[in-house]
Amino acid sequence: MCELCDAALAPLSRRRLMFGAAATLAASAVPLSPASAAEPASDEAAPNAIAPEAALQRLMQGNERYAANAPEQKDFSAGRAARVSAQYPIAAILSCSDSRVSRELLFDQGPGDLFAVRLAGNFLDDDGLAASNMR
Repeated sequence: MCELCDAALAPLSRRRLMFGAAATLAASAVPLSPASAAEPASDEAAPNAIAPEAALQRLMQGNERYAANAPEQKDFSAGRAARVSAQYPIAAILSCSDSRVSRELLFDQGPGDLFAVRLAGNFLDDDGLAASNMR
């Protein structure tokens, strides 16, 4: 027999058993239909289904609160479990990768309200544009 056949017929080692268990666990963590888990029901509007003017107004008001040092109090831990399955950002923000201020703080928005594309040099390429494909 060849060496490949001998390796395939070798008894299970602890390493092979652990690798198989880890692969099975990883495969079971992937949802069967990820689109259905992240999408709201078809008869409901998504929470981010607002007009672009309304989103811009919301960002401008949040930035005014930030500049005035009067942000709204937010509980960032509230809704964490719901954000695991879906997030509904109202805007995509392009910023430099070494930005020192969080966009959620700068625009006084909650977690998941903004989609951040962080690139060195603040330029948008095909990869960044594809990452910010929001419905």
